[in-house]
Amino acid sequence: MNNTELFNLYIVPNIKYAKHVTQYFVHNNFYVDDVFNDVLIHIFLYIHTYNPKQSNIRAWLYVAVRNSVYRQIGKYNNDTSPTDDFRTYGDTDSHKQLPMSAEELKSG
Repeated sequence: MNNTELFNLYIVPNIKYAKHVTQYFVHNNFYVDDVFNDVLIHIFLYIHTYNPKQSNIRAWLYVAVRNSVYRQIGKYNNDTSPTDDFRTYGDTDSHKQLPMSAEELKSG
């Protein structure tokens, strides 16, 4: 099967779960949709690595989403200048701060 077929078979039925996991790791609702789009691209590119005989799709998705979010945070940390303030942009009482490092993410 190709990636499109695998994605449709395994991910589309679990898309709400993948979004929920993304929201769990991205603590600022302002950024969830953008991060989720990148998560879906990452999952699409690597769905061929999922083996249903070795793990449950939700366990695989949890790890894939977590790794994708960590990768995005790491990339952001390497690409920002001291004047960038990604964490507080759009920050209101209804938004939590987006962790800026894997360490903050783990402790949050």
